Amino acid sequence: METSMQSVSLEYGDALFRLLKVKIITNEYDGRQATHNHQFYELHFAIKGSYTYTVDGRQITLQKNQFLIIPPSTPHIAVRNEDTDYEYVCLSLHLSHREGTKGFYAYFKDSLDSHASLPIPTTASLADKRSFLGLIEEQRNMIHEFCVLKAYGSSFIYELFRAIDGFSTEVRVSPTVTEADRLVMLEELVNRRDFSLSEIAKVLGYSARHTARIIKREYGCNISELRKKHIVSN
Repeated sequence: METSMQSVSLEYGDALFRLLKVKIITNEYDGRQATHNHQFYELHFAIKGSYTYTVDGRQITLQKNQFLIIPPSTPHIAVRNEDTDYEYVCLSLHLSHREGTKGFYAYFKDSLDSHASLPIPTTASLADKRSFLGLIEEQRNMIHEFCVLKAYGSSFIYELFRAIDGFSTEVRVSPTVTEADRLVMLEELVNRRDFSLSEIAKVLGYSARHTARIIKREYGCNISELRKKHIVSN
């Protein structure tokens, strides 16, 4: 059995994923294994053969081209069926909620929990993206390798949830506009003479007085003076 502690972290608004601890097991069984649980989701992808899992007292057989979600704090044990050449990949998936932001944490958690402890067919797209799991095992020290790992991780998450439930949800989240976003928009609008101060304030979601203060802070003058400087400089 091979175990890796390399990981990749991904962020989707208020949902924070950490994918790590990939184990690739080929035709092995450790007789010392006992019923245990984890504080994270464990995903088992069957590549060939079959394994019988006991998850929270229920027996589940995982066959080739299926995967199984084992939820946090759920007692489980896996036993390779006799006379079967079994191979699977195991992924530890940490899902946490970041307070104070908007996103899809509730959807991700509900989807994982409602489809846990059931064999799920591995789609062709997910099977293709599963090769990403091997990348986590390798140490990533170069910036391009790190970016590749992030890109593959995001693609894997997309295919994983498409296989689980096809994103069958009506949940929509309005994008969060940050102060930095508003400053970018302000820079675009202050030099457009067809936008008055009150119209700029409406776009930014501020009062006209507060918008005027921001312009003074950022540019050192009011909007009229700023636009005169712009005309002179051009």
